[in-house]
Amino acid sequence: MKSLVRVAKKNLETSLIGRHFPKCFETSEQYEEWLEQESVAHTKLFRKDICEDCNSCFKSQMVLEGRCVNPQRIIE
Repeated sequence: MKSLVRVAKKNLETSLIGRHFPKCFETSEQYEEWLEQESVAHTKLFRKDICEDCNSCFKSQMVLEGRCVNPQRIIE
């Protein structure tokens, strides 16, 4: 489990090098739109991190592409 956490942290750090948005978003515009929708919906108050919006299909695809920054997270 600790190694998965290290991998996730490394993925997050790598995703932020030269980027200002998580790897699971294809463009900064896509991420900015998500942030805007989040502010409208006021979900930030209840969410610990961005991964809480993820679903199992999207997560699986992001893991396969090496774009998931939180692969140890279990989505029900």
